[in-house]
Amino acid sequence: MKKIIYFDYWEKGYRNFLRLDSTFKTKGYDTFLLHVKSWSTEINEKESFIDGMLSRDISYYKENRIYNILKQEQPEAVIMLNLSFMLDRAIATACKDLGVKIFYLAHGVVVDAENTNSHDVKRKDFFGLFNRVSRKNILSLYNYLSSLKSLSQFFSFANSIVKDPSSYTLKPRYSKELKVSKSLVYYEKDKNTLVHDFKFPEDEISVVGNPELDAFYHKELEKKDSFCEKIELTKESYVAYLDDGFDNTHGWTLSKWHDFLQDLNDVVTSNNHLLAVKLHPRRDVLLSKDFFEGQNIFYYKDIDFKNFIYHSSFVVSHFSSVIVYAFLLNKKVKSPRWGESKGVSKKFDSDLVQYYDTKDNFIKSFLDVNKDDSLIKTYVKENMGIYDGKSIKRIVNIVTS
Repeated sequence: MKKIIYFDYWEKGYRNFLRLDSTFKTKGYDTFLLHVKSWSTEINEKESFIDGMLSRDISYYKENRIYNILKQEQPEAVIMLNLSFMLDRAIATACKDLGVKIFYLAHGVVVDAENTNSHDVKRKDFFGLFNRVSRKNILSLYNYLSSLKSLSQFFSFANSIVKDPSSYTLKPRYSKELKVSKSLVYYEKDKNTLVHDFKFPEDEISVVGNPELDAFYHKELEKKDSFCEKIELTKESYVAYLDDGFDNTHGWTLSKWHDFLQDLNDVVTSNNHLLAVKLHPRRDVLLSKDFFEGQNIFYYKDIDFKNFIYHSSFVVSHFSSVIVYAFLLNKKVKSPRWGESKGVSKKFDSDLVQYYDTKDNFIKSFLDVNKDDSLIKTYVKENMGIYDGKSIKRIVNIVTS
């Protein structure tokens, strides 16, 4: 059977591959995640399944040279989430030597040159590389040196790492070592970063969109009355509050967060609406359960996110990253900056999110859900990429073509 290997340094990034896995399997590919977690810490199992996807630590092979593992497994392709470290380079070289296609899947925003060069990062990287000896670093270096073809390549590496060690830890300037079958990036701006900041050839990069958004795109919208009944809302007019999960940051405590919610709920209920809270994944529900029920605030740990936002009158949040889903649905977002919320940082431009410095202004414009649709569409296009529900299909087709 044809085979595809996913590679990462540990199994934590498995979701980036799991989204693709079933589609590869329907095309007749055997798949598994190869990782090197045992190089950094003790492991309980050499092989396991994560949500139906096979995950295998390198210790399964009793072999630390990835070239030999790839030669044994003979995959059609390797997909990896990084392309800069010494081990990444060794894997890329091994694939080319063995005739295996290799793909870099940039799973998020690519860090630009300005950020990689900030805070004296080169000096820190130098000491990070040479002052901290670890099994992982030694075995990564072993794999990399084993991939070199000549003494001239070795001396070139030694010269480069002394001059600029960050080129082996952060996004480096393009070289033959980093040539892959395709670099797959979520957004057009990431392609521009690779091309303009790190000199990657434009024809080696494909913009595929964010596969995380595919499920959101394909989720069907329900009728409002049936959805509200399903989530047990006692009326259909509600405000969707997206919990930022920051009650222990920005000087907030759980009590302070409760005070904020009570203040917000007073405004919401006085306008004949319900306050419905989508809790942050880290939120301990039990610590707030009595408070919510005492204030008649509806709360949800897990919910149909698309329908929850779509059927709300508007969305309230401080700076949660999931605000972008409201943009996708062209929904008004309002953000309090009075009382307990005064001074909280503003992550989004005021043309996208409406900020309220006073409670009175929030009350007066409660039913105002007007927004600049063109600005929202521009933001989505520039920052969230292609939104058509076909990102997974696009990635799989590129890999298997």
